[in-house]
Amino acid sequence: MTLAIGVALVVCGCGGIGVMTFLRLEARVKTLSAFSLLSDRLASEIGFRFTPLPELPQRIPTLKRFWDAMSYQPYGAETFSEAWARAAATLDLSPVDRSLICEMGGLLGQYDAENQSRSLVVIRSQLDISLSIAREKRQKYGRLYGLLGLLCGLLLAVVLI
Repeated sequence: MTLAIGVALVVCGCGGIGVMTFLRLEARVKTLSAFSLLSDRLASEIGFRFTPLPELPQRIPTLKRFWDAMSYQPYGAETFSEAWARAAATLDLSPVDRSLICEMGGLLGQYDAENQSRSLVVIRSQLDISLSIAREKRQKYGRLYGLLGLLCGLLLAVVLI
């Protein structure tokens, strides 16, 4: 009885590791998709409405966790791009994806509205490339990681018996 419980725990634990890896791939796709849409919203807010930087979180409530992590104070010691980079560091993304998101925050408030909008369009295209790579990776490796975790658990259980 104890052996069966131990085997089940080993198999479920290893399978859980595989599922967690799949969920990380899924989270990367969702995060990149959200930032891709955010770049469009930012371009319209800045280019057409001339929204000031401190009002962006209220005008664009998507990515609430990111805006909360950013917690930008307009007259504080930290600039908008520094607060953006600090919040981007909390995201579970690859260094390339994170640098794109930091680049997006670094250009906000640095140029006139027209140049910011153009730059956001360029960053959107780069984010879309990263997003397509992430989707491809999720499609290709997602099930593989789950099954591999389960099979490793079964193998470990057989070895331990």
